[in-house]
Amino acid sequence: MKSAAIRFARKVRDRLDRGLAVLGNSTRGFREIQESVGLESSTQANVLLCAAHGSLGDDALRAGTAAVAAGMNKSVVFWAPGSVDEWPVDSQMGPVKSVDSLRFGKTGLLRKRGQMQFAGADLYAIGADTISGDYLHGYLALQVAALSQSARAGNRAALVNFSITPAPSRVALRLLRSLPREVELWARDELSQERAQRLLGREVGVAPDIGALAPKISSRRTKDAVDAMGPYICLSPNAHFQTLGWYSRDELIDFWSRVAAEFLADYEVLLLPHDLRARPGDVELCGEIAAAVGVQSGRSLTVFTPESAGEAKAVLGGAEGVVSGRMHACVGALASGVPTVGLEYLGKFSGQFTWFGPLGRVFPLEQSVEVEQTTAALRELIAVRQASNIEFRPAVVADSMRWMSKA
Repeated sequence: MKSAAIRFARKVRDRLDRGLAVLGNSTRGFREIQESVGLESSTQANVLLCAAHGSLGDDALRAGTAAVAAGMNKSVVFWAPGSVDEWPVDSQMGPVKSVDSLRFGKTGLLRKRGQMQFAGADLYAIGADTISGDYLHGYLALQVAALSQSARAGNRAALVNFSITPAPSRVALRLLRSLPREVELWARDELSQERAQRLLGREVGVAPDIGALAPKISSRRTKDAVDAMGPYICLSPNAHFQTLGWYSRDELIDFWSRVAAEFLADYEVLLLPHDLRARPGDVELCGEIAAAVGVQSGRSLTVFTPESAGEAKAVLGGAEGVVSGRMHACVGALASGVPTVGLEYLGKFSGQFTWFGPLGRVFPLEQSVEVEQTTAALRELIAVRQASNIEFRPAVVADSMRWMSKA
């Protein structure tokens, strides 16, 4: 039954592709096809988010894109896999929509309605860290199919805001190399730009991670969390370090509780989970770290669980310094002018830190990361920042997002 459905869908796709090829850029003819499948013509651009709701890094990408688009008087429609009930509703761009209704199962095979949706407008597919094959290939296949569909219909189509590892999987490379030449590629750091150009043999642009421009949201919750505190250090652990087999749970709790203890003599310490999902479990990990510190020192740590990337950025931006294993927590802090130490994995931190100059330092997870070197590095960054009389100006601004401003 499933194979028959797939064969039928392929026939529909092939017929539609032939129709689009004949129509070319004929607006009148294309509108007739849109109307025949119940879609309205739209001047809005589609934006394919890179993952389902849960990581506040992905929410930062949504919020940053919405803010830049609004500033440029553009309108976008966001699409994401899975349930979209938990995504914040942007006041200007509206709710995130589920892309699941536009494809067959969790494959990259578009339904007829999906083909028409992505053929009907410009498309930006946010790649982030998903295009190297470190996660499931099905969604990358969907992004490639949607981009191809949009480009073949004469729209602007771009795979944007991505990092890529030195050795992507063979499946990922095959998918990426199948993209039509009309599809633009925009890496989020110069190292990924160089790798993509070498691996794919084509021109690749570069612009900073758009999550840096997610607006801060100073809510009643954030104010209640930090107003009663003195100067504080914000720690944002990453439970993926356990689920991916790099550290045991006990090792993670020991590392972060010792980092917290190092700063408690001079600051208060706030723990901020930057991923809300039960797995990998950042929220639970932060609670366990706070409990361990309480047993060891009798000191209590504040654990603040933000509801959005905007709330997270407000708390990160109020800190004296940040240590994090979450890249977008680092980006939010750096974009706010806060000295930051990043514990890097998948090679995606260093390129983003480069955009912000001397504000941050990265320790790759592949090397041995010690508590003493981590805390000493942050203290040094804080001292340099405090000694500087230069007014902080964000290094990343809306005009930095050339993949959007180019249109």
